[in-house]
Amino acid sequence: MALFKKSRKKGEETQASGIDQAKEQTAPQKKIVVGGDETTSPDMMQVENLEFLIRIYMKDPENMVNLVPVLIALGKANVTVPVHVELSEEDAKKLQEGAENGTSIALPENAKARVNILSAPDGRYFLPVYTRKELLPQQAGRRFMAMQTPFLNCCEMILEQMKSASGIAINPYTENLILPPDVLKAVRKKAMEDEQKKQSEEQK
Repeated sequence: MALFKKSRKKGEETQASGIDQAKEQTAPQKKIVVGGDETTSPDMMQVENLEFLIRIYMKDPENMVNLVPVLIALGKANVTVPVHVELSEEDAKKLQEGAENGTSIALPENAKARVNILSAPDGRYFLPVYTRKELLPQQAGRRFMAMQTPFLNCCEMILEQMKSASGIAINPYTENLILPPDVLKAVRKKAMEDEQKKQSEEQK
């Protein structure tokens, strides 16, 4: 059973079955990049592959074999997280100018970010993560900025800063893939092992 309502027709607002909330957390990367840059912008081929893998898995969620490639792809992915950022008047002006010009803006390292939290009807809450910014519901888009960041940073937020959260909701208004903390630990572990293997090979 889905925790959140599916999207309506294009152009209509989408609401969660629970409540959209803003929860203050430390920004999940040293520099918050609104719009993304060459290091945080999702590679569209990777995004399309990830979304394809998610759709395959969601057709038969009981088949855990199909979840493995999804988790591997997520470990290498850059994703979009809706956040509310407290800005000075000067930074807000720069951000607005950048948005109008289609330019990515790196905010100050000391910027405080409040991540968007989805509350389910049963009281659990999740960090919403989107494979692409176009999937953010219009309602969230008006109240939050689209921050692009590695998925592993989102795992760190749940595992280290938001330990009472029930996990991450991937594309909550469409595929609605729920990943609990134990799965996020596996993603992080696999990514760390791959990085160690890569470094070991480079040293040879």
